[in-house]
Amino acid sequence: MPVILCGNKLDLRSYTAEDGELESLLTPTFMEYKQVEMGIECSAKGYIGLIDIISCAQKAVLFPIAPLHDSISKTLKPGFERALTRIFRICDKDRDGVWDDDELCEFQRDVFKSNLQKNHITAFKEVLVLECADFDEE
Repeated sequence: MPVILCGNKLDLRSYTAEDGELESLLTPTFMEYKQVEMGIECSAKGYIGLIDIISCAQKAVLFPIAPLHDSISKTLKPGFERALTRIFRICDKDRDGVWDDDELCEFQRDVFKSNLQKNHITAFKEVLVLECADFDEE
């Protein structure tokens, strides 16, 4: 069951509080309850963030992450991993085990019906390098 943690009465919160203060208070909760998908602040009285909560709740129900990702072990589910591997192999036209820029562009066109620009590919690769470095450290 997807869980979204909602902090209410945002309108009463002190604006002198530091930006990281709320995050530091909630981090232990997120660490203890791995099934919490996200946390959102709102104000029912001030109509702040209500649309975001409804939107996130709809996404959590319509596009659940649990069948794809185990939030406790932080790993992909075996079936999803097999599906991603199969998609990768199908799109790896030259069978070298790596997508080149052309294969990535073709995947983007086939799946999302849009073209990737060269600068988007470069930015995507930079994000992958950073994320893989963070992954290696864990």
